Amino acid sequence: MTIVMPKVTIGKLLDGTNIDWSYKSTLDCRFLLLSQQNAQKEALKKLLAQETTETTSLFTIQPEKIECDTKGELLDLLEFENAPAAAHEDEQVLRFIEQRIFIVNQFARVLAECTQVEKDVFFKEGSYRPHVEGPLNYFIRNIEEVENEKVKSRLNEEVENLKQVEWYKVNNFERLTYSYGSNGSSETLLHFIKAIWTFWATVQVLQEPRDLILLVEVEQEWYESLSDTDKSVVKDLLKILLDVTHDFTVTLVVVTESLHLSVELGIRYKLYGKGSYIEFIEESDRDDFLTETLLSDWTDNEESLKGLLYDEGDNQRYIGEFLE
Repeated sequence: MTIVMPKVTIGKLLDGTNIDWSYKSTLDCRFLLLSQQNAQKEALKKLLAQETTETTSLFTIQPEKIECDTKGELLDLLEFENAPAAAHEDEQVLRFIEQRIFIVNQFARVLAECTQVEKDVFFKEGSYRPHVEGPLNYFIRNIEEVENEKVKSRLNEEVENLKQVEWYKVNNFERLTYSYGSNGSSETLLHFIKAIWTFWATVQVLQEPRDLILLVEVEQEWYESLSDTDKSVVKDLLKILLDVTHDFTVTLVVVTESLHLSVELGIRYKLYGKGSYIEFIEESDRDDFLTETLLSDWTDNEESLKGLLYDEGDNQRYIGEFLE
């Protein structure tokens, strides 16, 4: 029996041939868009939203504010994190434990920066009990040792908010969206971590077979404003999501203008649209890779939707109009 994977048309070659993407295929379910064109970003969201069904859900993590007051119902992170991270020999379980500890530690680290909590109290050595509790409980217990009542109140509020992280239903519930902002502060990174943490945890506890599509937009100015340490955290969080696509029926789309981030993630399929990342490609390499025809179109046409789809696995390039 032949299983036909669903496809979406993402563009046309210059000769008019459709370019289709098998977004649910285990080989093709990771995709990266480098573009400054909002029209292409919105077209991609709309295209994916049209694929939502009773068994396929779309999630988006984006910097833009959401004009919506209908909250989505995802899992309670406090309840999820209450279970102990017991030692295990299974490779997938070991990855889960490592990823869980990493996400919780980064949440706590950035929260400490936001609240200026005394780190020797919040990160007290020797008080974590992995055989009886999840890693988050270690930090929750340490909050009681914080002397500054204002800081303690803020920490408790942040913990309480983990019971229902603020995802919102958008466009007649066709997708769940989390807005993390783009003001360049530690608060923004904290929101970004919570968004990815919630999605990652949701995937881990799915009770019924379900296809999930996640689009993560990494805002350029925000990303470039981060310290090297925080940039690495963003990269590692995205790599955790990439890992999830190998174990679950998850499609991951990353939208960014960061050439460095796109290279670090190692995603096979990359769509290069018009964007500021061009400045970071050596001039001697631009014509060879992007072609003079494409670069000329981007220069002459402010609203250009022409782009280059690069299959890194086969080292194939396709030039055409994308996400119109």
